[in-house]
Amino acid sequence: MPAAIRERNEGLPAGVAALLAVLISGSSAAAADVAAEPAPITYVRACNGFGEGFLVVPGTDTCFELNGYIVAEWHIFGSDKASRQPGWYGDEDANVGYARYDFFSNSATNTELGLVRTYAKVELVDTPPDGLVGTLKWAYIEFGGFTFGRKQSMFDFFTGNTYEDYFEPAWSDTQNTVAAYTASLGGGLAATLSIEDNLGRRDGIIGGGKGDGYAGARFPDLVGVLSAEGDWGTAQVMGALHEVRARRASAGSLMGWALAAGSTLNVPFTGKGDQFTLQASIGQGALSYNATNPIGPGPGYGGADARVLGGDRLVLADIWAVGAEFDHNWTDKWVSELNGSWLDVDQAGRRFDFRNIDAQLNLSFAPTDDIKFTAEGEYKFTDRTKGRDGNAFVMMFVAERDF
Repeated sequence: MPAAIRERNEGLPAGVAALLAVLISGSSAAAADVAAEPAPITYVRACNGFGEGFLVVPGTDTCFELNGYIVAEWHIFGSDKASRQPGWYGDEDANVGYARYDFFSNSATNTELGLVRTYAKVELVDTPPDGLVGTLKWAYIEFGGFTFGRKQSMFDFFTGNTYEDYFEPAWSDTQNTVAAYTASLGGGLAATLSIEDNLGRRDGIIGGGKGDGYAGARFPDLVGVLSAEGDWGTAQVMGALHEVRARRASAGSLMGWALAAGSTLNVPFTGKGDQFTLQASIGQGALSYNATNPIGPGPGYGGADARVLGGDRLVLADIWAVGAEFDHNWTDKWVSELNGSWLDVDQAGRRFDFRNIDAQLNLSFAPTDDIKFTAEGEYKFTDRTKGRDGNAFVMMFVAERDF
């Protein structure tokens, strides 16, 4: 018996003292058998419910994933002077090297609203003479069919599998701020209605006034999409409305529009994992929904949504485009991508009308799952209704490490 207990029990009858000693000893033993309060989890552990690579944020129910890639590139240009693109003429830079780091994160949390997902992508590019440039590509939230934030436009379907660093073919490829709702219709069908930033889709108004010729935005763009997915591949039909409002008040405003459709088909009979994509678009006054990177007739000019005639008549540009890509797996380590497109832009006057023809081809070798070496050629022909036609070309050599 402990000394303290002996002191407190002095003077008690011997039997009572013995009983008290037994009770105290038993209670101490019982207390020792009670499990201690578990310590909070302060270490990261795997979260397999959302796929490989997800981890649990310590002290929460949130699972997250971090990944990205680093790209080192060298570009050799061969454009002619009429193209107004880099090439072996004048004081143009005929070769350029740069590095890029893209970092992705996404999270998943089960809440009272159901599953809440977040996605983010940050791109850092170091290229002479601009130096380091950082861009927030994605930052958006998804839950219950709703999407809010900056992401790939809901209108966009196929945006290419080549690097497309300089001369992107004629299809929509735009990150924009969206507020959207997607309803699953069953059988692989889904419908989306999206409100998107008008400013992110402007290509200017010729003669519209100072700057790009646009007045302040009054209405966001409205995008509607119907998509299908199955073992055969994917398909999408999409439309958009885009307000074109000239800074020149007398010209007023008109509603531009675009319609497009595309399909990516699995073609295993040419090779395991092979795919063929075809898409086409048409519109008025909404050039960026048809082509993200056109080259027009003037220096630094890539086309416009509209033109002001006579100082007070706003005329929308007529645009149509068609593009295709074939992805072929030669082996499990060697892959090629071939794509091309045609873009026609009529801007109410021979001086501003033009057409672009794009062709791109690459060959990639992946010795492991996370390292890839690529040689890629990109060509763009600019057919001007008035003025000299241009030929733009770049050869790219790329090393990429995914993680």
